[in-house]
Amino acid sequence: MNENLRQIITHNLDCYLRVYLDKLPVETREIAVTHYNKDIDRIIEYCASDFIDIPDTILSEDFIKWLHKSLYPEWYIQKSKGSNGGEFVWMVPWEYKKITIIAKENGGKDSYEKVENVESSMKVLLKKFNSKIHTNLSEKEKRDKLLYFALDFVSIHPFGDGNGRLDGILVDLLCLKFWIPPLFLLKLYKEHKANFIQTLALSRKNRDLRYMYGFIEKYSE
Repeated sequence: MNENLRQIITHNLDCYLRVYLDKLPVETREIAVTHYNKDIDRIIEYCASDFIDIPDTILSEDFIKWLHKSLYPEWYIQKSKGSNGGEFVWMVPWEYKKITIIAKENGGKDSYEKVENVESSMKVLLKKFNSKIHTNLSEKEKRDKLLYFALDFVSIHPFGDGNGRLDGILVDLLCLKFWIPPLFLLKLYKEHKANFIQTLALSRKNRDLRYMYGFIEKYSE
């Protein structure tokens, strides 16, 4: 099981490692890879012991928040500058967003959940998902529920950054937990970004999985 888990975590995160390494001086890359591998081991151990290996464990806010935090270095915060030139904190790993996020594919309009509604919307999403997903469903029914979860998670966009990475990993972890092949949506996104964004927008707007299934069938190996 842990080898499957390792495949899921590395499959989703290696693409970000490659981009990061390209920005580093050659002499520091080996150190960066060592730290990265330690982080991967820590993530795998946590996901296995606190989620995958426990039959009755349901998806929780705490697990999602921890997984989000694990995507960033320790003590990391993301800062930006306001219109007055002053610096402010844009994103803190683990914490839900505190600033409105604009969807680029939506003409610059805010199409995500409002900041003040994120926590309640996440509780509703998880309660609904956990009540409907179970091992007795067919593979197609499980996959449908996972994809609808992915769409709803993206629509809430609960964190200031890292929502796409987190969504992709969560879906594949859930695939593993419920014994269906992983979808590797994050890999497809990185390789076919424009088409993926268009597909995602259509799927969200029409709440119709046909667009996602068509995209997955077309671009999956």
